Amino acid sequence: MNFRTSFKNRSELIAACKGLLSKLVTIIFFLSSLFKIPILHDRLIRDIYVMNFGKVIKVRRNRLQDFWMSCPSYDFKTLNKIKNFKIRNVVDVGANIGKYTLFFSSMVGKRGKVISIEPEPKNFEILEENTRLNALENVVLKKIACSNKEGYAKLYLNKKNPGGHSLVSKKGRENIIVRSRKLDNVIKEENIKNIDLIKIDVEGAEKEVLEGAKHILKKDKPLIIFEALNRKKLSQIKEFLFKYGYSIEFIEASNFLAHPKK
Repeated sequence: MNFRTSFKNRSELIAACKGLLSKLVTIIFFLSSLFKIPILHDRLIRDIYVMNFGKVIKVRRNRLQDFWMSCPSYDFKTLNKIKNFKIRNVVDVGANIGKYTLFFSSMVGKRGKVISIEPEPKNFEILEENTRLNALENVVLKKIACSNKEGYAKLYLNKKNPGGHSLVSKKGRENIIVRSRKLDNVIKEENIKNIDLIKIDVEGAEKEVLEGAKHILKKDKPLIIFEALNRKKLSQIKEFLFKYGYSIEFIEASNFLAHPKK
């Protein structure tokens, strides 16, 4: 095969290279997890900076998951779906190190605002740094968890996956105490008149986040991108959002879109 004629144009070559890189990262991630080889993490990931949608995303040392999740191919269909939305004010609940926050910041521009919420201290530290690195003036960071009540809650930590921390009780996991807020109250304090989109990725506590946002759901009818880890969780979320006039559609993996019925 002639390499020069295998690709019709430069964009096809770039797309093929991205696909190959994504597969390579996935294989490395799988092997390092399967055989528990920390040297792979140490040598490959030492504060790498990933370029994605015109932003720089810092990947912390020893966390190959960060690199994998920050690549353009991760949640590709979900991000492409969001690109078609006309949005100005967004809430990112469960922001982790900020991939979606940076993406939303580019979308809403100077006139919009992104409320980025992450309760876990180490994740929040990288989220802060990624916000500073990209000089994001339209992002407000909140070191809190969102739920259906005000107060404090236990956040159960996932040592293997920094994106797997959850307010849902996990047997055998260590936990820390974090501030818990209703999203309705958070947005009221920020004096934002209208929310166009809410993204929720909180490892099984998505319904509780929505229960704390009833006023927003009634008044603003925002689009909702959410994760459902299993059929039971999806059924619970569907039942709750149906009361507010929402329809649910599948996007990819465990990601779903909820939108007001026409």
